[in-house]
Amino acid sequence: TTPTFAGRMRDIDRFENVYSAGDTYVNGVVLIQKFSPDGAKLWERTFRPEVQVRANWVAAVPDGGVYVVGFKWITSDQYPVGYFVLRYDADGNLVFSDIVDGTAAQANRAEADHAGNVYVTGGLYDAGVFRIGIVKYTAAGRQWICPVVNPNGTGFPGTPLPTGLFVSDNDAWIAASGTSGYNFYVQSCDPSGFKRFQDFQNNSVYAAAVAVNNAGEVYFGNGLPGGAGMQIRKYSPTGVLQWTNLYSPGDYIHRLALDSLGNVIAIGPDYGTSYYANWVTMKVAPNGAKLWSNTFSGLDGNNEIPNFVAVDGQNNVYVTGSGGPYVTAANGSRYLQMVTLKYSATGLPAWNITSPAGFSGDAIRLSDDGVSLYVQGYGQMYTARYRQTGLGEVPAAPTGLSATAVFTGLSYKVTLAWTDNA
Repeated sequence: TTPTFAGRMRDIDRFENVYSAGDTYVNGVVLIQKFSPDGAKLWERTFRPEVQVRANWVAAVPDGGVYVVGFKWITSDQYPVGYFVLRYDADGNLVFSDIVDGTAAQANRAEADHAGNVYVTGGLYDAGVFRIGIVKYTAAGRQWICPVVNPNGTGFPGTPLPTGLFVSDNDAWIAASGTSGYNFYVQSCDPSGFKRFQDFQNNSVYAAAVAVNNAGEVYFGNGLPGGAGMQIRKYSPTGVLQWTNLYSPGDYIHRLALDSLGNVIAIGPDYGTSYYANWVTMKVAPNGAKLWSNTFSGLDGNNEIPNFVAVDGQNNVYVTGSGGPYVTAANGSRYLQMVTLKYSATGLPAWNITSPAGFSGDAIRLSDDGVSLYVQGYGQMYTARYRQTGLGEVPAAPTGLSATAVFTGLSYKVTLAWTDNA
């Protein structure tokens, strides 16, 4: 933990070194830390230009380096006034920075491909023109901008907020999403910066989630006014809408992930008939059929929100966020805590773990073998590694089961016996 700093995001490289980014509200300083797989701090760096800054995302690259993205801000509501992308090598040296000032400018998400290229979604000024969309970086710096165009005019209503970014496993497709007022957009670009399609629609209250598979099919998740449900739209590689489905329970979709079978995993809050939210985790088949849905509620009387979802090689699902049960402080105050849970590929709950220090889980990264989980918490930049035990094949079932009932004259007793083959 790092007192006074709030954790924002984390990633791991192929050696399972951990890169964590956070910031302080007071003075607006960004902190970047690198840890070994065993938790030893290897280095840390701070970033604080002429105004306050906030970190949004980190993306580790195969050589052990990392990109950190975020924005400059002013005023108490942290209004964005500058886009920044920082590139550090494996030893913590700053390789380059891309900083663009301007109203509403910010870098929101970053994802690396297998070659070490990094894609960022955000809003920045290019030759004096404000653009939102996908930006590509290599070791040499910024390469191109694949912009979203508002078909209704040159500007964007409200404050444009790029929110979703996804790179396909084969590195051939990059998709992004975001909001602009009550509008939402979805776009898909190729690694050269060619825009394959975009969709710009209205009637959305939240548009944080996008995913793209190796065939270029794009899934987009959002919410509708009035909490009407969790909506997923599927697009062909050329942008033709394949289907739109509304799912319940759930009010909006916060994140999407894909498993190895092409199923879509969505997470989001469900306010139901009460004022307070619970977690919803849902799996949907490529044809839009809901395969399973689970709700997590650790308490009543406060909002429990899922923040991040990840899938391992066996299609198990991991979710982290804020939830219950409450943590009660010495003075009697009650607080939410960081909750991380696992579902099997078929939706069966496997386990959940809590951390009072983490307050709210921001991210989960999985080792290649799925044994280790690296979790980022908001509270004090909480950084943890969990190791799963008992993985592998399901043990053999017990045999020789028997049950004998006995009445003692005062009570009943049942004696159970079996042969343990585990």
